[in-house]
Amino acid sequence: MMHNLVMTSESLQQIDMPCSFHHWWFDPSDGQLRSSEKQVRLQPRIAKLLAIFLANPEQVIPREQLIEFLWQDKAVNEDALSRCIAELRSSLDDSSTSPIYIETVPKVGYRFLQPIKENSHKRLVGYLAALIIVIATAVMFLSQQDDNEIVPELRNMIISAERVTADPAMEYLPTLSPSGELIAYSIRDENRLAIRIIDRQSELIHTIKEDEFNLSSPAFPPDEASIFVVGVDQANCHIFQYQLPALNRVALRPCHQTSYSPQIDISPDGKYLAYIAKTEETNPGIWLYNLSKRSYSSLTIPTGKDSYDSSPRFSPDSNSIAFTRGNNSTREIYRVTADKPDEVQQITDGNQFITGLDWLNDNRHIVFDSTETGDRNLWLVNVNSQSSYLLGARNAQLPTVNSDNDSISFVDTRYNANIWRVSLEEDDSAPEALIESIKYNNFPAYSPDDKTIAFSTNRKGKSTIWLFDLETRTQKILLEIAGLNLFSPSWSPDGKRLIVSSRGKDGYKCFSVQVDSGIYHPSSQSEIPMYSCHQATDGSIYAVTRVPEQPATIIRVTPNSEETILLASDTSRIELSSTGQVLFTYRNQKGIYTLTGDSNEPTLVIDKFDTRLDDHWTVQGEYVYYPANYEKSGIWRHHLSSNTREFVTTQLPSAIGLTIAVNNKHTEFLFTRTVSRLSDIYVGQYVDESESSN
Repeated sequence: MMHNLVMTSESLQQIDMPCSFHHWWFDPSDGQLRSSEKQVRLQPRIAKLLAIFLANPEQVIPREQLIEFLWQDKAVNEDALSRCIAELRSSLDDSSTSPIYIETVPKVGYRFLQPIKENSHKRLVGYLAALIIVIATAVMFLSQQDDNEIVPELRNMIISAERVTADPAMEYLPTLSPSGELIAYSIRDENRLAIRIIDRQSELIHTIKEDEFNLSSPAFPPDEASIFVVGVDQANCHIFQYQLPALNRVALRPCHQTSYSPQIDISPDGKYLAYIAKTEETNPGIWLYNLSKRSYSSLTIPTGKDSYDSSPRFSPDSNSIAFTRGNNSTREIYRVTADKPDEVQQITDGNQFITGLDWLNDNRHIVFDSTETGDRNLWLVNVNSQSSYLLGARNAQLPTVNSDNDSISFVDTRYNANIWRVSLEEDDSAPEALIESIKYNNFPAYSPDDKTIAFSTNRKGKSTIWLFDLETRTQKILLEIAGLNLFSPSWSPDGKRLIVSSRGKDGYKCFSVQVDSGIYHPSSQSEIPMYSCHQATDGSIYAVTRVPEQPATIIRVTPNSEETILLASDTSRIELSSTGQVLFTYRNQKGIYTLTGDSNEPTLVIDKFDTRLDDHWTVQGEYVYYPANYEKSGIWRHHLSSNTREFVTTQLPSAIGLTIAVNNKHTEFLFTRTVSRLSDIYVGQYVDESESSN
């Protein structure tokens, strides 16, 4: 018999650990609810409702107590609770007339009918990859603290985080308002990126959307009466200012969009806008826009062929700007002042890639993300001593801090990409997930005997080279080199060695590794930085050079170390055919080309090939495989001798890095797909225990 024990506000609790009940598994930290047949991600308030029910099974909980717990000081009517109950029932496939989980007690409240299973409080395994935006809060008086005091405070702020959104779409480039009460971020809304502004209770305040532009990189001014946004259409980048709450738009300046990182910032005194722009003669750098005088000027000019500046952040006193500088492989933190633009100071130097940073209000410390340890984490650097401290939060990036330093936000990015196989002997063959993990698997390459697949993966933090045995379907690590990311494995013609490209603090380098022993050494004696390396039948290494501030060229290094530049133009990557032809693409020119004759003249093989798809073509034997949309959209192949083409498969890759491979018999096609990209926003509130006890 079930007793109508009524809960009071003093006895009401909620679970905080993963647990199972009936045939469901639930994790309150991220709202994941799953069974053997279904998986859903609950909205934060719905997840909290379920956490309350699970902590108080078989007990009647009054509607008033649920409303108080779920909405706290907000004034809502019982209809809001009824909608939450209905949504939770729908997620659980429950019925109000014949309940399995949630029973309505008329005129009183609700009772949860399923208890938690014993010994079910374990860590949930098999998480979907997720992108997590975290906001944690605490009270800090950093101007009076040294490094040893600040680091524990920041770590505690990160640990105390809670989720505030559960959108299935990814949230990008979140930022805190100066007060810390608002969070703005970019999210895909139908076919465009829009800006959403929410409060600390996850309530939507504003949505800003344009039909012509993708909006991103939001930034608040000190008074929070408007918001600045970057808008990008097909050809141009613009900076807009939207007045709140009317959302009236004013166009300010053209800009230049760089990679996934913040593009703009507003000085704490409200006088200046920092943004990214370039000219025909200069690389993308930091520019300043005077908001009152409507004047602008260049502040930084990065040198080096691929170098650019991004992620500008004003110091709290508005006197300095910290930013990232580098290329698409390594990026470090620099600092500059408006009155001394020629005196750019490098702050970090750790063989890392930094996407985001922000100042603490003491003008001495910067929180930033870094790949120095392999996995991306949050770090703290003292600008004066340049001492760095690991804060944690694996996979985190893009931190922002509010003006009082009682809130910090960051994005925990978790992409998951697997390697799939499809038969080319059967029409409309279904793809098979072949190489899987919860991390990023890519750069597949068949061995000459088609028995083994070499690939790159970041399972151990930095990228390493692994082997997959197609007969036993087992995989093992082959090569790991401290401080280096390894990628683009290419088999030697005899199948005994792999030629592997690497990227590290000192640039690019290729290694030769024995497949049976794992012993490795540089692939050649050349001191020239190079990548995209391949070994020909005569033992020569063909590669693309990556010398700073110089065009990327195609080079051949013979076994006796003779070096020959085959093409001095700016090359992107190369492949070798079975007849020794060098196939290549230019960085900024459409088409796939080959070198012909003794003079190595470039000859166009496939015209109109889009360089944005440069990661998605390969060569096997005398065929070039590439994505195209001719009579049919999918993968096509071009025969080099007959100059004919034919359709191969509708299966297309969707990942970063080299994504396709074909076996030597041309009967199997490998492709990499990003499996999951999810995101959540978290908020954590610091509570002073001494105050709460009073």
